[in-house]
Amino acid sequence: MSTRDRIAEVALQLFSERGYDAVGVAELATRSGSTKPTIYHHFGSKLGLLETLLRERFEDWLERLADIAQYRHDLPSNIYRLILAFFQFSQESPHFVRLQWSLWLSPRDSTAHAAVRPFLLQQHALLEQLFIDAIPDHGNLRGHHRHYALVLSGMLAGYVSAAPQLGQTLLEQDAYRLSKQFMYGIYAL
Repeated sequence: MSTRDRIAEVALQLFSERGYDAVGVAELATRSGSTKPTIYHHFGSKLGLLETLLRERFEDWLERLADIAQYRHDLPSNIYRLILAFFQFSQESPHFVRLQWSLWLSPRDSTAHAAVRPFLLQQHALLEQLFIDAIPDHGNLRGHHRHYALVLSGMLAGYVSAAPQLGQTLLEQDAYRLSKQFMYGIYAL
């Protein structure tokens, strides 16, 4: 593992465990076996390190999500595949998932929130577009696409954040149950 990658991995772990603001550059240098000048050389600043982490990790995730969120004229299947993808992603990258949601919930005027905001807005836009694209097949979504994207996003954030804290493994059958529960809400409208 390169020095740059080692610094990024240590930063991801520490930021996710203790919060971005609670971790200093000196600690990052010590824990990664590097120096403060090395961190500044690779990332420019602690904020540059955070922005790099977010950009690099979200790039792959958003590309993957864009493919899964393409409406395929089977909304229940789309929702199931989305939920399953979120479950898989949270198991592949638990520190990153914890970090992104903690940054999102940080004060709105903080640099941490500002760093993650554009990425989570892109993620939300992909979910919203799915519901917009499904309107011709599901007329009851008309005018409610933003609401359903928010509900799905919130449900997923809560579930993938809480399940590991409660010792629950995110399983395929849980994704199926959750997708059914979500679809019942759409059909009830």
